[in-house]
Amino acid sequence: LEKKERAGRATKSLEEAVMLAKPFPHENITDFSELRAQVLDEFVNADGYKGLRSPSFPTLTRILKGFRRGEMTVVTGPTGVGKTSFLSQLSLDYAQQGVQTLWGSFEI
Repeated sequence: LEKKERAGRATKSLEEAVMLAKPFPHENITDFSELRAQVLDEFVNADGYKGLRSPSFPTLTRILKGFRRGEMTVVTGPTGVGKTSFLSQLSLDYAQQGVQTLWGSFEI
């Protein structure tokens, strides 16, 4: 019974802490309404968010709007499906446009 009482008090304390919590604004923390506005802006003004094109993969470029500076892309898949070949060609496309690329291949 003592364990249940302590658990009940802890739950109540946590509920109180959450209810009494105050917003903590920070320039690097985005709330949902800001994020929603950014995503909407990307849809409405898609041309302003176009990134680097890949001539070898025009469909991918069209769907993703190209590679945008500051993004990190993770490519995964089973062995033998062409991840390394794909990234090699993508890197060549970007290198021909003067962009430095870095990627690693890790087997787990």
